[in-house]
Order: sequence, then structure tokens, then C-alpha cells
Amino acid sequence: MKKNTPCRRIIALLTALLLLCGTLSACGEEEQAAQITLRTISVMGDDGIKEAYSALLEDFSARYPHVYHIGTVAGSGNAYKLDALFADTYNDSRYPHAVYYYTNTGMNDLTEYFVPIDEIRMTYPDFASGISDAALRSVNADDGVAYCVPFAGRWTTLAVNRSMLNRFDVQMPETWQQLLTVCGILSARGITPIANSPDDCAALMELMCVNGGAQHALNSVLGSEDPLPLRVDREALLEVFRRYEELCGISSFPDPVITDDLRDAIDLASAVSGSDIPSGSDAVTGSLLRRDPVDMFNSGEAAMVILDSSQFGRITLNNCVLLQFPVCDLSGESPQTMVGGYETGWYITRRAYNDKAIRDTVVAFVDAMTGSKACAEFSALGYLPSGTVSEVSFTDTAGLVDLASDVDTFVSTTINSVNSGRYARLEMIASAICLDLITPEQGVELASDLSLKLTDVMEQPEPEPQPQPTVSDTDVPAEKDGGLG
Repeated sequence: MKKNTPCRRIIALLTALLLLCGTLSACGEEEQAAQITLRTISVMGDDGIKEAYSALLEDFSARYPHVYHIGTVAGSGNAYKLDALFADTYNDSRYPHAVYYYTNTGMNDLTEYFVPIDEIRMTYPDFASGISDAALRSVNADDGVAYCVPFAGRWTTLAVNRSMLNRFDVQMPETWQQLLTVCGILSARGITPIANSPDDCAALMELMCVNGGAQHALNSVLGSEDPLPLRVDREALLEVFRRYEELCGISSFPDPVITDDLRDAIDLASAVSGSDIPSGSDAVTGSLLRRDPVDMFNSGEAAMVILDSSQFGRITLNNCVLLQFPVCDLSGESPQTMVGGYETGWYITRRAYNDKAIRDTVVAFVDAMTGSKACAEFSALGYLPSGTVSEVSFTDTAGLVDLASDVDTFVSTTINSVNSGRYARLEMIASAICLDLITPEQGVELASDLSLKLTDVMEQPEPEPQPQPTVSDTDVPAEKDGGLG
């Protein structure tokens, strides 16, 4: 019996080793099974935004090391590519679990693919708990349901170099007449009043339309891709174009870049006037290169600039003040609205939410991307947080934050880079008005009928008279005898 003891010990040791290996193998399999792949697509590819988004992803990865994130990112200018990507991948194994996209452009057609916030809260009561109710209401789809979680509000407003205005002893422009006075004084002193040239005036035109009572007109002009006449608020839009013409008349802007459309219009106007320079236009030569308006503002070449939240971080002046653009609506009242809104947000796809293996992870991900830390990251870039409590506050934008404290004051804009072609049309109209190529009334015609070209609404040259052919005696046939013969 003693001779067999070593063998028994060896067998027992081998058995223990096998059991240990099996246990380790099982642990490895469990650890491998715990690895989760999370797929997202987003419009976070722009500079600045991309860096903040990357920081949030790193923080999430540190908290959830078992999650392997695969993200497809596009800049706002390439957002249309995500439409096709989403449609192509939703029904196969590569479908996205979470989507960061616009709230007001095409998403109403895709609501069947996403989960309502209220439904998620039935299982996860604390989901998006830091987001204000007003912010959620502002992103409701046409069916009155919120499908996305907004967290970074965009805005557009007027930035003013207060030091420059103080130097010329002019007051802050808080009314339309004050703005005209300030622009006239600055222009006479050789200072460009507003840095946004007519070919780069989409943000300014947006402000004038919304604050000028032409929101319906703006939506009509920009909201449809059908090149047919649109029913626009012609009276309100005409008032906006007339006020823009007032600003152009006192040289409030840099010269526009001359595009092919404008060149054709200039050639036509020259033909009509019989001279190389159209009557009443001092800037038909325009500019060859568009100047960066923020650079002009920072350098002191311009006293004011229309900018949005994505450009706020580029301002380098210490004495910069942000104001509501001073345009009264047709009733004569100054609207107290924040032009902008929560135009983007995170969506959870229906397929991901129905998959119990990924549901907890995708809910945690969206919560992390829209929580207080996310609001803080984007607040530092100039965006307005959607959370009821933010970890940081604006100092330079205190007035805007006060105005946006009730997010119902937001006027949700239609314009973004997805329909930037409509932006370009407004800028073409503004440039033509600024160059005195068309009247505001003709601008309304162009805005109302997208099939029209710029030259179609302009005065056409009189056709040259055609010389009458002369007939000589030799060309006249000889008369024949008309007798009864």
C-alpha cells in the first residue's frame, strides 16, 4: 500500500491541476463573454466638438473597460452621409446602438427606429434625470414625443467690441435705430461695422428673419427641396430684405465674393445700363476671397460680428459683449427669444433597446454622454447646457444664459448644414441686394420660387432693332398682262 502512495498523490495532484485549469478556463470564458461591443454613429466630427467628445469617450471607457466602442463620426458638413449609413446598416448585424444626430431634419421619418424617453424611464427611472423638461419638450417630434436626449444648445447672436464702441463714443446697439446709427458712424471712420459679408450672412439672415417676424417665411424658403413656388410670408420677408438693404446702404458689411451667379447678374446689369458698372452700385467688383468674420472681429477690423456657439471659443477679445440682435417684429415689439435651440441629441435605437445583452450598456452610454460632465465639457466651448444643473457657468454669456433659463424662449431653427444649399440661396439674394443688382421685392420673388435664377428677376436689355431689308428695282418682278386672253 505504501508503494502506491506516491502514485495516488500524483493522481490527486493532476486531478487538482485539471480542475484548476477548468476553473481558469471557465473564468476566461466568462470574462470574454463579458466583453460588449457598442456601435454608435454621430455628427461629432467637427474640430472642438470632436475633442470634447473624445474626452467623454475616454472617461466612459475607463468606467466601463469591458465595453469595446466602435464609433462612426462625421462632421456636420457630411451629416448627410450618416443618413445613408443608418439606412444601410439598421437591419443587419452592424446596426448602431446609439445615434447622435439632428432633432429637426428628417428625424420624424425615422422615429420608428428609436425609443421614446418616457418608455426608457419606465425601466430606468433615472435616465436623463438631469435634463430639464423644457429642453426635452423643445426636441419633441411631430407626434409630440421626445426620442432624443439633448445636452448642448446652439445659439446665434451679435458680439460687440465694447472697447471700440467706447473709443468712438457710441452706445451699445439695443434697438434697430441705434444699430443704424452705430453702423453709420463706424463706416464713416473706416471701420467695418459688421464682419459678416453678404455671401456669408446666413446667420445674420436667420436672426433678422426670426426676430423680424418672418420665421414662417424662413421655414418655407429653407424647408423644402421641391423646386416649386412656395407659399411664404411675403410681407415679413420683404421687410427683412428692406432692412438688410438699409444696412448695406451705409456700408455695414465687407464686399461679397463674386460668384458665377453674381457675375452673370453683373454682366446683365451692365448690358441694361450701357456701362461697365451697374447704376447705384459701388462694389460690383466684390472680393475674390471670403474674409473670416471672427478673424476680422478679433483683429479690430470690424466692430461687431454675428456668431454662433461653435465659434464662441475663437473670440480672443477681453471686452466682448453678446447682445440680442436688435430687430423688431412687424408689430413694433422687440421679441425676447433665443435664436437657436437644442438641434442635436442622442437617440437609442429600438433594436438595441430590445436586446437585453446590450440594453444596460447603451442606456449607461447615453447617460454618460449627456450628464453633468458632458454639459460641462460643451459649456466650456460656448454651448448652452440642457441640464437643470451645470458644473460650469458662463461669465461672458450671462445674458444669454438668463434668457435661455426658460428654454421655451428658444426659437428652434430650421437651418443647419444638412440643408446648407438653402443657406447659399439666401446669401446669394443678400449679395445681390447689397450690390444693388436686385430690389428687396425681387429678392422675395427669388425666395418664393426656387426655380428662378437671379437673372430671371432682373431687368432685361431691350432687344436691338433688326434692320429692315431694302428692296431695289431690279428685285421687283415685272408685272404680267392681267387680260382675259
